Amino acid sequence: MIFIISLIMILVSVITAVFCGREEALLSAFFGGGYDCVTYCLKICGSMCLFSGFMNIAKDCGLTAAVSKIFRPFVKRIIPSAMIDKDTENSVVMNITSNLFGLGNAATPFGVRAARNMYNLNKMTSPDRAFASFIILNTSSLCIVPSTVITVMQSYGSFEVGKLIISVFMVQTLSCILGLFLVRTVFKS
Repeated sequence: MIFIISLIMILVSVITAVFCGREEALLSAFFGGGYDCVTYCLKICGSMCLFSGFMNIAKDCGLTAAVSKIFRPFVKRIIPSAMIDKDTENSVVMNITSNLFGLGNAATPFGVRAARNMYNLNKMTSPDRAFASFIILNTSSLCIVPSTVITVMQSYGSFEVGKLIISVFMVQTLSCILGLFLVRTVFKS
Protein backbone atom coordinates (compact mmCIF):
# COMPACT_ATOMS: atom_id res chain seq x y z
CA MET A 1 0.00 0.00 0.00
CA ILE A 2 2.81 2.41 0.86
CA PHE A 3 4.45 1.60 -2.47
CA ILE A 4 1.26 2.53 -4.34
CA ILE A 5 0.84 5.80 -2.40
CA SER A 6 4.50 6.70 -2.99
CA LEU A 7 4.22 5.89 -6.69
CA ILE A 8 1.12 8.05 -7.04
CA MET A 9 2.83 10.96 -5.25
CA ILE A 10 5.88 10.70 -7.50
CA LEU A 11 3.77 10.53 -10.67
CA VAL A 12 1.65 13.51 -9.63
CA SER A 13 4.82 15.48 -8.83
CA VAL A 14 6.41 14.69 -12.19
CA ILE A 15 3.23 15.45 -14.17
CA THR A 16 2.70 18.72 -12.27
CA ALA A 17 6.32 19.77 -12.82
CA VAL A 18 6.09 19.05 -16.56
CA PHE A 19 2.81 20.94 -17.03
CA CYS A 20 4.00 23.91 -14.94
CA GLY A 21 7.38 24.09 -16.72
CA ARG A 22 9.35 23.32 -13.54
CA GLU A 23 11.38 20.33 -14.76
CA GLU A 24 14.66 21.92 -13.63
CA ALA A 25 13.35 22.48 -10.10
CA LEU A 26 12.14 18.86 -10.00
CA LEU A 27 15.53 17.51 -11.09
CA SER A 28 17.33 19.82 -8.68
CA ALA A 29 15.14 18.64 -5.79
CA PHE A 30 15.50 15.02 -6.86
CA PHE A 31 19.28 15.01 -6.95
CA GLY A 32 19.75 17.55 -4.14
CA GLY A 33 17.51 15.52 -1.85
CA GLY A 34 19.97 12.65 -1.77
CA TYR A 35 22.81 14.97 -0.81
CA ASP A 36 20.68 16.62 1.89
CA CYS A 37 19.67 13.23 3.26
CA VAL A 38 23.25 12.00 3.58
CA THR A 39 24.35 15.30 5.14
CA TYR A 40 21.50 15.16 7.68
CA CYS A 41 22.30 11.55 8.60
CA LEU A 42 25.96 12.40 9.17
CA LYS A 43 25.02 15.37 11.35
CA ILE A 44 22.81 13.37 13.73
CA CYS A 45 24.71 10.07 13.63
CA GLY A 46 27.01 10.98 16.52
CA SER A 47 24.25 11.93 18.93
CA MET A 48 22.17 8.91 17.96
CA CYS A 49 25.12 6.62 18.70
CA LEU A 50 25.81 8.42 21.98
CA PHE A 51 22.26 8.26 23.29
CA SER A 52 21.71 4.72 22.00
CA GLY A 53 24.86 3.76 23.90
CA PHE A 54 23.44 5.45 27.00
CA MET A 55 20.27 3.35 26.62
CA ASN A 56 22.33 0.14 26.38
CA ILE A 57 24.31 1.12 29.47
CA ALA A 58 21.07 1.95 31.28
CA LYS A 59 19.71 -1.47 30.34
CA ASP A 60 22.87 -3.29 31.44
CA CYS A 61 23.11 -1.52 34.82
CA GLY A 62 19.44 -2.09 35.65
CA LEU A 63 18.21 1.48 35.23
CA THR A 64 15.60 0.45 32.69
CA ALA A 65 14.33 -2.20 35.10
CA ALA A 66 13.94 0.51 37.75
CA VAL A 67 12.15 2.75 35.25
CA SER A 68 9.99 -0.23 34.33
CA LYS A 69 8.88 -0.56 37.96
CA ILE A 70 8.01 3.14 38.03
CA PHE A 71 5.98 2.94 34.82
CA ARG A 72 4.35 -0.43 35.57
CA PRO A 73 1.19 1.05 37.22
CA PHE A 74 0.84 3.59 34.40
CA VAL A 75 1.29 0.95 31.71
CA LYS A 76 -1.07 -1.43 33.49
CA ARG A 77 -3.80 1.23 33.63
CA ILE A 78 -3.42 2.75 30.15
CA ILE A 79 -2.29 -0.33 28.20
CA PRO A 80 -3.53 -3.44 30.02
CA SER A 81 -2.88 -5.75 27.05
CA ALA A 82 0.85 -4.95 27.41
CA MET A 83 0.88 -6.93 30.66
CA ILE A 84 0.28 -10.24 28.85
CA ASP A 85 3.91 -11.28 28.91
CA LYS A 86 7.25 -9.90 30.09
CA ASP A 87 8.62 -9.27 26.58
CA THR A 88 5.64 -7.09 25.61
CA GLU A 89 5.76 -5.19 28.89
CA ASN A 90 9.51 -4.57 28.57
CA SER A 91 9.13 -3.47 24.94
CA VAL A 92 6.39 -0.98 25.87
CA VAL A 93 8.40 0.42 28.78
CA MET A 94 11.60 0.66 26.72
CA ASN A 95 9.65 2.41 23.97
CA ILE A 96 8.26 4.95 26.43
CA THR A 97 11.66 5.40 28.10
CA SER A 98 13.47 5.87 24.79
CA ASN A 99 10.91 8.46 23.76
CA LEU A 100 11.30 10.25 27.13
CA PHE A 101 14.99 10.73 26.36
CA GLY A 102 14.21 11.91 22.83
CA LEU A 103 15.49 8.78 21.11
CA GLY A 104 12.73 8.19 18.58
CA ASN A 105 15.00 6.04 16.42
CA ALA A 106 15.94 3.83 19.37
CA ALA A 107 12.27 3.64 20.41
CA THR A 108 11.05 2.35 17.05
CA PRO A 109 12.22 -1.28 17.32
CA PHE A 110 10.74 -1.54 20.82
CA GLY A 111 7.47 -0.05 19.59
CA VAL A 112 7.25 -2.41 16.64
CA ARG A 113 7.94 -5.45 18.85
CA ALA A 114 5.39 -4.33 21.46
CA ALA A 115 2.70 -3.64 18.85
CA ARG A 116 3.29 -6.98 17.14
CA ASN A 117 3.15 -8.84 20.46
CA MET A 118 0.00 -7.04 21.61
CA TYR A 119 -1.70 -7.65 18.29
CA ASN A 120 -0.75 -11.34 18.04
CA LEU A 121 -1.11 -12.37 21.69
CA ASN A 122 -4.54 -10.77 22.01
CA LYS A 123 -5.59 -12.25 18.65
CA MET A 124 -6.97 -8.88 17.58
CA THR A 125 -8.81 -8.42 14.33
CA SER A 126 -8.96 -4.66 14.86
CA PRO A 127 -7.25 -2.32 17.33
CA ASP A 128 -8.72 -2.04 20.81
CA ARG A 129 -8.48 0.83 23.31
CA ALA A 130 -5.19 -0.38 24.83
CA PHE A 131 -3.55 -0.81 21.42
CA ALA A 132 -4.74 2.62 20.27
CA SER A 133 -3.48 4.16 23.54
CA PHE A 134 -0.06 2.63 22.94
CA ILE A 135 0.02 4.00 19.39
CA ILE A 136 -0.91 7.47 20.72
CA LEU A 137 1.81 7.33 23.40
CA ASN A 138 4.33 6.18 20.81
CA THR A 139 3.31 8.77 18.23
CA SER A 140 3.17 11.75 20.58
CA SER A 141 6.60 10.60 21.86
CA LEU A 142 6.52 12.59 25.06
CA CYS A 143 10.15 13.48 25.81
CA ILE A 144 12.04 15.26 28.54
CA VAL A 145 15.14 15.82 26.44
CA PRO A 146 14.50 16.23 22.68
CA SER A 147 18.03 15.09 21.84
CA THR A 148 17.57 14.70 18.09
CA VAL A 149 16.00 18.15 17.74
CA ILE A 150 18.77 19.70 19.84
CA THR A 151 21.44 17.99 17.73
CA VAL A 152 19.90 19.13 14.45
CA MET A 153 19.53 22.71 15.70
CA GLN A 154 23.14 22.80 16.91
CA SER A 155 24.41 21.31 13.66
CA TYR A 156 22.76 24.18 11.78
CA GLY A 157 24.36 26.79 14.07
CA SER A 158 21.64 27.51 16.63
CA PHE A 159 22.97 28.19 20.10
CA GLU A 160 19.62 28.84 21.80
CA VAL A 161 18.36 25.26 21.92
CA GLY A 162 17.57 25.51 25.64
CA LYS A 163 14.62 27.76 24.87
CA LEU A 164 13.11 25.00 22.79
CA ILE A 165 12.93 22.28 25.47
CA ILE A 166 10.04 23.75 27.48
CA SER A 167 7.88 24.49 24.45
CA VAL A 168 8.51 21.05 22.94
CA PHE A 169 7.63 19.38 26.25
CA MET A 170 4.42 21.42 26.57
CA VAL A 171 3.26 20.65 23.03
CA GLN A 172 4.03 16.95 23.36
CA THR A 173 2.27 16.74 26.73
CA LEU A 174 -0.83 18.44 25.33
CA SER A 175 -0.88 16.23 22.24
CA CYS A 176 -0.46 13.12 24.40
CA ILE A 177 -3.30 14.11 26.75
CA LEU A 178 -5.58 15.06 23.86
CA GLY A 179 -4.77 11.83 22.01
CA LEU A 180 -5.49 9.67 25.06
CA PHE A 181 -8.73 11.59 25.65
CA LEU A 182 -9.80 10.98 22.05
CA VAL A 183 -8.96 7.29 22.37
CA ARG A 184 -11.15 7.10 25.49
CA THR A 185 -13.93 8.87 23.59
CA VAL A 186 -13.76 6.73 20.44
CA PHE A 187 -13.19 3.37 22.14
CA LYS A 188 -15.92 3.01 24.75
CA SER A 189 -14.74 -0.30 26.20
